[in-house]
Amino acid sequence: MKRKVKFSLAFLLFIALTFGALAETNLTHLVNKIQPAIVTIYTYDQNKKPLKVGTGFFINTNTLITNCHVLRGAHKAELITHGGMKYPITQVIAENKEMDLIKLFVDIPRESRKSISHVNLTKSLPSIAEKIIVIGSPFGLEQTVSEGIISSVLLIPPLDTILQISAPISAGSSGSPVLNMKGEVVGIVSFFISEGQNLNFAIPTEYILNLAPMETLKTISDWTEQEMFRLYVDTEPEGARVRILNIKPKFFQGIPLEPGQYHIEVLSDGYKTKNMWIRMELGEDKILRVSLEKQPQLFSQNPDELLSISDTYVEKGEYEKAINILDQAIQINPDNATAHFALGAAYLRSRDKSSALDQYKILKDLDKELANQLFNLIYE
Repeated sequence: MKRKVKFSLAFLLFIALTFGALAETNLTHLVNKIQPAIVTIYTYDQNKKPLKVGTGFFINTNTLITNCHVLRGAHKAELITHGGMKYPITQVIAENKEMDLIKLFVDIPRESRKSISHVNLTKSLPSIAEKIIVIGSPFGLEQTVSEGIISSVLLIPPLDTILQISAPISAGSSGSPVLNMKGEVVGIVSFFISEGQNLNFAIPTEYILNLAPMETLKTISDWTEQEMFRLYVDTEPEGARVRILNIKPKFFQGIPLEPGQYHIEVLSDGYKTKNMWIRMELGEDKILRVSLEKQPQLFSQNPDELLSISDTYVEKGEYEKAINILDQAIQINPDNATAHFALGAAYLRSRDKSSALDQYKILKDLDKELANQLFNLIYE
């Protein structure tokens, strides 16, 4: 009797190990079959400098799918295949900005097409807890494979469906296919929430299947120009100087900007400088109207006298008045290191550390000793 039990346990163990090995073999076979359809995408700005890295996958010989945000801001894009071949991405065929999907044409010579395969898209939604794999290029690490399950199928009103997946993804995974165990694409990786754990999300393939072709195909550069939105600033007084502090290009009326946050400074002689943050939204040109407040006319045009007056206001705790006076002293003499130091210290007292740091950056070129003193005040 005991002998029969031992045999049964051994037999069960043999079966378990055999099926485990078969499952591992099948997964390896699946990955090997799919990888020739997966590519790493590299994008470049108008100066041909590297911009972003993402992932894409072929749905037929010349047609590639990825996320809109992978291409955003690009003027040129290319891909590298599983076999190490490099090809240009030449045109945008279709897009769905709301679902972050874009379909692209890739110029691949006929003689090279045999080395590239494509994946099939399933029309049906996956089931919760269904096993999936993701193949992509997180942080540029090409053809990385991760496993997981469908954690949830979320309906976001009014119509959009999103897949939550447990397979690990990172920057560069955007555009990766989410595949079931049949090798069918059930979704495309779109975004993740970095504060959470395994909060990774994909767009179902139904939205890929429903992409409508554009009436006129666009180059990557033309598509990018269309994606950027223009900023206009009307000022009172007219002709006030406008700067965008967190990007390199100088401001000009109608400057094209990508969606995002921008730090705007408006200044004019005899007026208080105004700083503000604005957000450029997808699909929106913005007209910003800014009225500057006149600075009180001072009796002195002597920077040293203005410094003395500002000290009086600092002692009274009237930091805004001190800052306005120091602004005027700097307008009279922009290279007055003492005025910049006093202005940085006044900003610190008013709890505006960011503006104090701006004065420190200016001081580094004017007076290193005063710059170091201000730096110590900022970080003491």
